[in-house]
Amino acid sequence: EGAPTPVVVFFASGAKIATVMVFALVLFGPFGPLFEQWQNVLILISGASMLVGAVGALKQNNLKRLFAYSTIGNMGYVLIAFAAGEEIGLNAALVYIALYGFTQLGLFATLLAMRTSSGWLEEVSDLAGLSQTRPMFAVCITILVASVAGLPPFGGFFGKFIVFAAGLEANLLPLVIIGVIASVISLGYYLRILMVIWGGEPKPKFERPAASVSLTINGTTLLMFPIIPIFAGWLFTFAGSGRLALPF
Repeated sequence: EGAPTPVVVFFASGAKIATVMVFALVLFGPFGPLFEQWQNVLILISGASMLVGAVGALKQNNLKRLFAYSTIGNMGYVLIAFAAGEEIGLNAALVYIALYGFTQLGLFATLLAMRTSSGWLEEVSDLAGLSQTRPMFAVCITILVASVAGLPPFGGFFGKFIVFAAGLEANLLPLVIIGVIASVISLGYYLRILMVIWGGEPKPKFERPAASVSLTINGTTLLMFPIIPIFAGWLFTFAGSGRLALPF
């Protein structure tokens, strides 16, 4: 909560993508033959991450803290794909982390746009009435939040769908059920953000953000809707070809 927002953006998006790639290199590389030994560990970590992320964010009013708990939950979804094994889950993990990384980048960029003459704002309540003061900004946040929540037809829905499909194919039904329950719980705080944006008394209008911030928000929004859903099949195929770059 006290970290500079650009630093938080980096750790919430770039660092998470790097972590997933390191996991892929280590688990499916030298530790590949020991899959049965570490699979159960990942199953436990995945289930705990999804539940902690979903429940922990329910009472958060600070957007940095809320999105941080969301990050914990989303990493749990990625681990479903890893627990499914290389052949079944690696493509799903790569696609999910790509979609998630862009969505998180856009969400945290919105924090850089929440500024008034009195300074930076970070509370959920500061978004009240945004649909009236900055309607296009409200639409962008709505799409990004809906995507990270996994609502169709946005990109995040496709990411969760293929991760859950990989888990079912690998006979990880209990873990997928936990994922679905965590997704339903997480709707509580995601929908709260949307209700604040589209209702309530408008707060002071935000200042116009820097061009780079606007470009990031608009670009990631376009990627989540409708470009990514339309080319979902191509993205999955591209992730498969990207595996050729991995040394295993």
